[in-house]
Amino acid sequence: MRLVIVLGVGIFFAAPLLQPTAVVTTDDVLLSCSCFRKRIPLRDIASVDPSSFPTLGYGYRILGKNHRGFIAGGPQVRILLDSGKQYEVSVESVEDFISAISAAMNGNGRR
Repeated sequence: MRLVIVLGVGIFFAAPLLQPTAVVTTDDVLLSCSCFRKRIPLRDIASVDPSSFPTLGYGYRILGKNHRGFIAGGPQVRILLDSGKQYEVSVESVEDFISAISAAMNGNGRR
């Protein structure tokens, strides 16, 4: 019983550390989750689309060759880079995230 309580408390306090974030700036998309961080320059993004890739759990995931995930459940987008690498990213709103990237790219005279 004590082990279950300790594990439950540990998961409760660790959950915020595993919560991934995706922030769109004027030049980059910044992905982070605990100690994993990725900066993606907007100029390297080929496409951003809603994702239906099945992922479970929370945190950083290796989903395959050149395929990584920053997962927190809920809606996700797939960011495809010109290099062929791809990222599955949990976001609060797919439409808002895609609009923010589009606005940032158009605001900088890109694509």
